[in-house]
Amino acid sequence: MSNDPSKKNINENHIILLFVNFDYPPEIITEKINLSPSKTGLKGERYYLGHNQEVVKYRKSNFWEYELRQITNDFIGESFDQFVEEIIYPRAASIRSIAETCNGEIKMVQYYYNGYNPGYHLPAKIIAMLSGTKLDIDIDTYCLTSE
Repeated sequence: MSNDPSKKNINENHIILLFVNFDYPPEIITEKINLSPSKTGLKGERYYLGHNQEVVKYRKSNFWEYELRQITNDFIGESFDQFVEEIIYPRAASIRSIAETCNGEIKMVQYYYNGYNPGYHLPAKIIAMLSGTKLDIDIDTYCLTSE
């Protein structure tokens, strides 16, 4: 979520492909699905929580993450459908083979300040395709309006 005060009335959409709990280097996932990650991490690696890095943590497992982040007041549903069509669908077989060796999920997260409460419509085609990848689906909505 953005900490930029000039963007306090603009929503944020995050769509994330995530793999965790695997016992091999994250670069193997990058090679298998031909997609550069936004972030990776190794078990035991130190990282910080919070914007001021006030809490030190250690990773419990390896992870690989690709994220589409948008600062927009557009509904997240269209971006999600496009992400699935352009990122997931062409890599579905490779994603499935990776998800069989670890925990995989696709996340749809929206932080909204204004506009209508977002609704989600997942077409049957998208649900069927995602089911074949063995990815969990996680949908979160955070209403940050002061009203």
